[in-house]
Amino acid sequence: MWILLSLLSAFAFAAMWLLARASRGIPSSIVTAAQYLFGPLLLFLFLPGTTLPWNLPLWYLFLIFNGSIMAGASWGMIIASHKVPVTVSNPLLGLSSVASLITVFLFFHGTFTLWGVSGILLTTIGLFVLYRGRWTMWRTRYPWIVLAVVILYGINGSIMHALLDDFPHPMVLSGIFLTCNFLMPLAQAAKQSRSASWTGGTILLLTALALVTLTQDLATIFAFQLAPAPYVLSIKRLSVLLSVLGGYVLFHERDESLGRLLLSTVIVLAGVVMMTVG
Repeated sequence: MWILLSLLSAFAFAAMWLLARASRGIPSSIVTAAQYLFGPLLLFLFLPGTTLPWNLPLWYLFLIFNGSIMAGASWGMIIASHKVPVTVSNPLLGLSSVASLITVFLFFHGTFTLWGVSGILLTTIGLFVLYRGRWTMWRTRYPWIVLAVVILYGINGSIMHALLDDFPHPMVLSGIFLTCNFLMPLAQAAKQSRSASWTGGTILLLTALALVTLTQDLATIFAFQLAPAPYVLSIKRLSVLLSVLGGYVLFHERDESLGRLLLSTVIVLAGVVMMTVG
């Protein structure tokens, strides 16, 4: 069952990136608020009766990090996804695993294994193969925004993982993360909604984005309860390959050959698996 849940998470995560890319033309504040719309619902369902760990310093770090840095980063990611092709942005997710590994080593008494170091090198090689000859795109700020956000994803994942050891309530943590991301752009979204074009296609796209975001989050959490997290995350990273293929087929992002895109993506995925499982 955990394999099916992990595969569901991978497909939903890839769909999330593709739908965010497809939302170009809709104000980014509206897209971001819609994407995390179900966060308050999770809190409503799972927060009552839960004793929050106000005695843990890590709890305050989690709240501050998600209430300010991550909420703004998620909004920035939508802005960048409107400007950067999926075939460029999504492989950078491999660097979130690098950031997570380094964060665990520096702050949570983790260790570097030979597999971990090899995975970092392999991920770097894969990204070099992907971006060789495409460095001009980095002269704009948008790829840098994506890079910064995926690194923050890795750091936040490490914080949440460490916090779960003392506060085993993943649905509450997920609800807080999603709700913070929902609230950050809400005022701007309400302002821009008056002038937005609310067609049936727009409403359908935003609804689908909210549903796949919730699906990938819940599928990952339930898979974590059935299998070790490294195995779940290794399968979930298939989303990188799926989204790159989606960008190539659906959005005609073909400034590179399909063979090179697949080669670089597979190398990145192999590096991520080595870091995660090793």
